[in-house]
Amino acid sequence: MNKKERDLRVAITELTEKGDTLMNIAVNKRTEQQQAEFVELTAQIKSLTTELDSVVALNGAKARTHLQATPVVSTSQWDSAGEFFMAVRNARTTGRIDERLVNAATGNSTTVDADGGYAVDQDFLPKLNEVILQKSLFYSDANKITISANSNKVSIPLGKRGYTTKNDAGTGDISAVYGGVVASWTDEAGQIALSKAKISNLELSLKKVTAMVAITDELMSDSTAMTSYIQQAAPAAIATVLDLAVLEGSGTGQPVGIFDASNKNIVAVKPKDDNKAITLDDINKMYSSLLPSLRQGAKWYINPEMEGLLANMTDDGGNIVYMPAGMVDGKPFAILKGLPVEVSEFMKPTGTKGDILLANMAEYQVIEKGGLDMATSIHVYFDTAQTAFRFIMRCNGSPLYKDKYTSHGDKFELASFVTLDERTLGASGATKSAGRSAVKDSELK
Repeated sequence: MNKKERDLRVAITELTEKGDTLMNIAVNKRTEQQQAEFVELTAQIKSLTTELDSVVALNGAKARTHLQATPVVSTSQWDSAGEFFMAVRNARTTGRIDERLVNAATGNSTTVDADGGYAVDQDFLPKLNEVILQKSLFYSDANKITISANSNKVSIPLGKRGYTTKNDAGTGDISAVYGGVVASWTDEAGQIALSKAKISNLELSLKKVTAMVAITDELMSDSTAMTSYIQQAAPAAIATVLDLAVLEGSGTGQPVGIFDASNKNIVAVKPKDDNKAITLDDINKMYSSLLPSLRQGAKWYINPEMEGLLANMTDDGGNIVYMPAGMVDGKPFAILKGLPVEVSEFMKPTGTKGDILLANMAEYQVIEKGGLDMATSIHVYFDTAQTAFRFIMRCNGSPLYKDKYTSHGDKFELASFVTLDERTLGASGATKSAGRSAVKDSELK
C-alpha cells in the first residue's frame, strides 16, 4: 500500500464517519444545511472510492509488471519455506511473480490480495505450530480442543464436583460426587433415590493473538537465515504470550489465567514458616491439597530460584527430597514427591504467591481453530524496503472447573491447582525480587 492509497483510505473513512452521523438523522428532521452537507459528503465518498479503485488496480499491476512482465514458469510446488520466501522477496524487488504465488488452482491457500499479500503455504504452517508447542510450557501442557471451521465458540457441559451426604432437602444418607448424580445402598424392592444432575456449561469464544514482523531486503536475500528467523522468532513470541495468559490472563480479550481472581479452583497453602521461602511441610501440604484423582499426570512448576532451594531440602532423616534431572533412571526430568518438576521464568518471584504451582494441566481447557495462520505483504513497508509477515492465532482457554472440590465432611480443601501463599521472608529466607507485571490485555487481541 503506497502513500496515495493510504491517504485515500483515510479520507474515505473520515468522510464516512461524518456521513454516518448525518444518516442517523431522519430525512424529514434534517435542516437544509444538514441535507446539503449529506449530499456533498455522499458525492465526495463516491468520487474518492472510484479513485481508490483505480489506484489499487494500478498498484496490483505494478507488482506484476515491474521490470519483468512475464511470470517465472514453475512446474513444481515449493521445495522449502526458504524457496517460498525468496519468491516473495523477488516479487517485491524485481516484479518477477512466481506463478505458484498467484495460482489459486493448486488447492492450497496461497493467494494474492489487493495489497500484494500472500498467504503462506499450508505445508509450512505445521512447523510454526510445532515451535509454539516446543517454546511454550503451560499452553503446551493444557488440554486442547480443535473447533470446527464453521464455529467460533464451544460450550462444554460440566457437572459440579464434590462430595455430600445430604440430598436436595438437606436430609438423608446419600453421596453425590459428580454433578449431583448420587448412588446409594438400596434394600431389595426398596425405592431408588432420585438424583438431579447439576450441569453447568463452560463457554469459550475464540480470542486472537497476533504478531507482525518486518524483514529487510538484506535478511530476505539469505534464505537460510531468513527462514530460520521467521520460523522461530514470531512463534516463540506468541508462545510467551500464551504461557503468560494461561497463568495470569484476565479473561478480557484473552484467556482466564490460573491465578486470576475468578478462578476459585485453586488452593493457596498457608506456609509453615513465614520467614522461609519453602519448607518440606509446605511441599507435603501442597501435595495433599491436589485432588488425589489428578495426581497422575500432575506436575510441579517452579521459578529458577526455587530450583536451588529445593535442591538443598532434606527430610528428618537427612534424605534429599528433590531429585534433579537425570538422577533417576528413565526420568529425564527432575522429580519431587514422585512428580515431574518444570522450571519456568514466568513463575512469580520467590516468596510471592505463584512462585510454585502444583497442577494437572488437563484441568485447563484450551480451544483452538486452525493453528497459527501466516501471511506476507510486499506493500505494507514498501517505502522502507521491507517485507511484512503477519501471524494470527485464534484460541482461548480457562480452568475447566472454577470451584474447589468439596471434600467428605468439608474437612479440607482440594483443587486442580495448588500454590503456596505469600511469605514475608525474614533474614533466614530468600530475598524477594521485583515481580513482573501480569500479562496486559493489549498483548492479546
